[in-house]
Amino acid sequence: MKYIIFAIDTNVQEFLFLLNYIKGEEKAVLGELIKLNNLCYIKNFEFDFFEIIENPNKILSKEGIYIYEYNDFEDLLNRLNLKLTFEEINQISKKNKEIFHILTKKSKSEILSIVYQNGENKELFKKLFLK
Repeated sequence: MKYIIFAIDTNVQEFLFLLNYIKGEEKAVLGELIKLNNLCYIKNFEFDFFEIIENPNKILSKEGIYIYEYNDFEDLLNRLNLKLTFEEINQISKKNKEIFHILTKKSKSEILSIVYQNGENKELFKKLFLK
């Protein structure tokens, strides 16, 4: 089992979530991370994540840090108390498909060229790759 901790800073409060997965689910996890990144990009939230090998809940709970279990995108919206408009849902859906396609079908050099050119997704890719 592998774990990804991700943080969403809404500019009012920071939320920590734990996403666990097993070998073979990497594409599904990539899709979820893209979806979360696109949500944060549209809402102007800060988004960060990293992968770890061990479940951090025991250690962090002793420190008084609570991590929500990430079940699905809808659950996350409820925890953040967010309601998306029809336009935001369409924008996120469109960006999810675009970014997933780029990350799974393009070479590393093609992806990096998107980051450094003045294309439509430049800012989104800068936020995703250049921290």
